Amino acid sequence: MPMSAWRRILPAICLLALLISALAPRSAAVASSTQLSAVAYWGMNLYLTKRERLATNDNLPVLADTARAAGVQWTREELPWDLIEPRAGTFVTAFDSSLKLAADKGFGIIGMLLTTPAWARDGSCRPSGPTYWCPPARVDDYANFVRWMVERYDGDGAGDAPGSPRIAAWEIWNEPNDTLLWPDIGADGNARKRRYGDMLVAAYSAIKAADPAALVLTGGTYIYDGSCAGGICDGFNFFNAAGGVFQQVPDARRAFDVFAIDPYIPTDRPDAPQIPPVITVEGRIRNTRDWLNNPAIGRPDAPVWITEMGWCTSGGTCPGGVAVSEDTQANFLTRSMVIAQQNGVQHTSWFQFEDAFNNAGREWSYAAIVHDYDGTSYPAKPAYNAYRTLVQTLSGASGAGPGPVNQHQFNPGANQGDHGTYDYRYMRGSTIIDVLWRPADAVSVSFPVVPGKQITLVDRDGAQQVLSPAGGLVALKLSERPVFVIQTDQPRLQVAPSPLYLLAQVGASSTSGSLSIANAGGGTLTWSASASPAWLTLPATSGTAPATLAVRANTSGMAAGTYPGSITITGLGSSGSSTVPVSLRVASRLYYAYLPSVGR
Repeated sequence: MPMSAWRRILPAICLLALLISALAPRSAAVASSTQLSAVAYWGMNLYLTKRERLATNDNLPVLADTARAAGVQWTREELPWDLIEPRAGTFVTAFDSSLKLAADKGFGIIGMLLTTPAWARDGSCRPSGPTYWCPPARVDDYANFVRWMVERYDGDGAGDAPGSPRIAAWEIWNEPNDTLLWPDIGADGNARKRRYGDMLVAAYSAIKAADPAALVLTGGTYIYDGSCAGGICDGFNFFNAAGGVFQQVPDARRAFDVFAIDPYIPTDRPDAPQIPPVITVEGRIRNTRDWLNNPAIGRPDAPVWITEMGWCTSGGTCPGGVAVSEDTQANFLTRSMVIAQQNGVQHTSWFQFEDAFNNAGREWSYAAIVHDYDGTSYPAKPAYNAYRTLVQTLSGASGAGPGPVNQHQFNPGANQGDHGTYDYRYMRGSTIIDVLWRPADAVSVSFPVVPGKQITLVDRDGAQQVLSPAGGLVALKLSERPVFVIQTDQPRLQVAPSPLYLLAQVGASSTSGSLSIANAGGGTLTWSASASPAWLTLPATSGTAPATLAVRANTSGMAAGTYPGSITITGLGSSGSSTVPVSLRVASRLYYAYLPSVGR
């Protein structure tokens, strides 16, 4: 896709994104954010703080709960300078409540610091969009704003916003390579690049002075092939071509911890086999990593994060007039997020969760994975279910490279990609997980499995089916809709205690106890239970391990004595069964002070 075509489809709005990462908060006041891992892959452009939320009828608590239910762990939030510091030195705290909500709901936060108030804008700015995108005339003014924000949300207890989280990652603007979002100043296009370099250095210094452990991200840039067209230079060109940021401001090479990219392919598949591999999602990620590793850039230590990536569905205004079906959007979400993770991206912020504008006429609004608030909920699109399945299936797992039926080979010098099967493998302990799909067709394959493992096929949207191998193989039908093959240790039933002793006093109507049902193997263990004789009853007779099985003995009318019984628990498949002897002792009198608690 030529850059001129991309320029026509690039959204005029700021495609804000999410991000993750990081650092454990330094204060107990940081609330549930402390429960998150240090670096989480699973993020979303949730936009609880987006300026448009201030004037809409969105239900932000319901929106946040809906995102958490999908497994979203981090949210990338817009923190606009022009709203927060409308006059020099006067700060408005309008976003404290939104950030507190994010913390209360358990999200980690990436704070995106962008837009310029009227008093600080460069007078020579020539904006083609809202004037708040103009660069600041003095980067020190921006650095002072940054310093105030970091001090307010650094979690050290000094001047912090009440109940807010520690924001441990800060992004410096958004897509500064686009002249819509970082307009020209001065006589040529290089002046804006120098201004961004100076601002990045000043902001980095301010952030590290206020919170040395905080992470600093470059503003996410569109990545293509190093070219420029129509007011947009892609990230490689913007940063390091002649007149680029690094060429004019060498210190900017060290003024970030994370390099953020937006590898959009809105008019094609993420793994399109008919285009050059270097401009697929995989190619752009590999190019970014190679570019950072190059001695001319000298940043092999900088991780790559995706701050925006998504596809627009039918029904709204889509870039280039190209829309995909909601089902296709879900396929592309799974495939692109797996490709990115397997190629070394530490975090991906999907664009977007819900349209903050609530306006189908705005370009990219239908990239959302839920529909607008209907008065009760945010109805899910298929991509929401696909995201939830990804998180549930792959959380805690590590990429292990190609799986046994993988045919895809990345060839950067080819004019076209291959049509082969994608099979990416993950490991979580002894559990093996393969994600499989075809980029543009459908085939049947025989997939080799490990002897003795339980094999579960998981659909893109979470439906599960246990497969029975034949000759060490399972038959799979692969298509553009990804599937997961999960190989776990066989489930193994474990029940305790055995035997079970129950005590009752003559004249009592009943007594009770319980059994613990556990899975000592892998996979999912489903069980059923029965009891005999008739005086022994079970309130529940089936379930999934782990579980506590309540046991009740009806002792009304029983004379003193010992009564035998049994409970049989049977696991599904080959997970085993257990028959637990039950001994009921009915005594003339019980002295509870001398009995163990289980006898009551």
